[in-house]
Amino acid sequence: MKLSPAWSRLLFVVFLPALVVAGLSAGRPSQAAPQLLVNVKLSGPMPSGGAVTEQWFYVSDDGQYAVYNADATVLGRYDTYSVRTDGQSEPVNLSHVTGNAHDWPSNRITPDSTRVVISMSVDGVGPYELYSVPITGGPLVKLNGPLVAGGNVGQYVISDDSAWVIYLADQVVDEVYELFSVPVAGGTAVKLNVPLPAGGEVNMRFDTDGSSSRVVYQAGQPLGIGASDLYSVPIAGGASVKLSGPLVAGGTVWGFSVNPNATRVVYSAEQDTDGVREIFSVPLTGGTPVRLNPPLAAGRGPAGSQISPDGTRVIYWSDQATDGVLELFSVPIGGGTSVKLNGPLVEGSDVGTALISDDSAWVVYEANQDEFGNFNLTSVPIAGGTAVKLNGQVLSPIVSFDISPDSARVVYHAAEDTPGLAELYSVPIAGGTVTTLNAPLASNSRSVESFAISPLSDVVIYAADHAADELYELFSVPIGGGAVRRVSGPMVEDGSVVGAGMFSRVFRITPDGGKVVYLATQEDAERAELFASFDGVPSNMLFLPAVAGSE
Repeated sequence: MKLSPAWSRLLFVVFLPALVVAGLSAGRPSQAAPQLLVNVKLSGPMPSGGAVTEQWFYVSDDGQYAVYNADATVLGRYDTYSVRTDGQSEPVNLSHVTGNAHDWPSNRITPDSTRVVISMSVDGVGPYELYSVPITGGPLVKLNGPLVAGGNVGQYVISDDSAWVIYLADQVVDEVYELFSVPVAGGTAVKLNVPLPAGGEVNMRFDTDGSSSRVVYQAGQPLGIGASDLYSVPIAGGASVKLSGPLVAGGTVWGFSVNPNATRVVYSAEQDTDGVREIFSVPLTGGTPVRLNPPLAAGRGPAGSQISPDGTRVIYWSDQATDGVLELFSVPIGGGTSVKLNGPLVEGSDVGTALISDDSAWVVYEANQDEFGNFNLTSVPIAGGTAVKLNGQVLSPIVSFDISPDSARVVYHAAEDTPGLAELYSVPIAGGTVTTLNAPLASNSRSVESFAISPLSDVVIYAADHAADELYELFSVPIGGGAVRRVSGPMVEDGSVVGAGMFSRVFRITPDGGKVVYLATQEDAERAELFASFDGVPSNMLFLPAVAGSE
């Protein structure tokens, strides 16, 4: 049997038993039969001191490729690489930088999983420019137009149809950032924004609509300094349409979001009264803005909003009912009566984080509603109705929570059973029995640090230091509770799944739910590398190291 060099890099095809849990209690995971798990290192050989950068990497939407940065050729010289998530290929250098830059390349994968867009300084000295390359490797194509002396490419986004890249750059005048679009495989870059006033700029916040036909952006004076208006423009270039209404003297647009069905834009602005920030909705192609909040008393106003996934409603935080108390409201996106979603709050409390379920039926939010210092997680129908408390008593802020993609359950990370010991819990979104997901932790010095729900809504992957303090591994558990299984590979002494600043432990689940890709010091405690774990290999398949002369 001939084995390719890529397959020889497979680390383990072993039976990894479920985590043995001593002293199991009701609602706790139990031991299960061993299951076959493949663990493979994805990143390639490194020079001494080289490593995968400790930042978020990306997985393609088809789940077939991971894209990451590493100094795998020359120490301190960071390139962008792609590699198959099943380990059946060697990593491919996509960027081919020639000098050590002061920062890592910034990269994104197109939604159709065919190309990678990279912002980088190729020689480490010149400007940051924008390039496109096939995800399997090939020639780099520069996307941006010629830059003025001192110019650089800044923020960029890829359209949902994978046809266009929209980027911000001081391409024409140094330090004057404007908006451009260019075909993703290369072509002529077209300026999109309206002419700017003296000292003006296009704000860093811009986006495409869901149909990839238009770009929405803010332009004018920098935020906090002068007036900024909201515009929409065809993605290939053309006349911009002003979306925001006439601004009162001293007024400005503060932010916006586009609804998923690409028909309306919701924005926040001091539009009618200076110093009073309100929420408005307007057709994507222009029209009369509609105010979504009711008339407000002086000094009150919304403090953030979200659009439901189906694009029909907006939830927003506001002290419109009680001065200085942020509560949660829901309103049709085209305007209408706003409905308060939360129940009565404890004095001195606000509604905190809120999420909308993917089916647009539910809102889950955090607030003190029983007694001060008792943090409640509550679900409520998005159009209003009976609010249901989901969790038990939590005497410290809930660390994080998420709703499963099928909108059936809520998973949350909180110190519920033991003060100071944050664990992982699951509960039906309409309320019901709370189930502890993680295996018991040895002491308060141990912790569950981060989690992700599978796109299939069947399991939860979480990072925890079950075995040793501060040495994190990855585990899988059914979303409704059950056997806990270790999914990261065996670690060397002091090895751990790696964290990246504010992002906690770095791992991703592929969109098909079949693989977990993660960053870890698994083979070398001093070197972060990229690994993947997955099921599905027939138990009778044998993997052997490559043998000399077997080509």
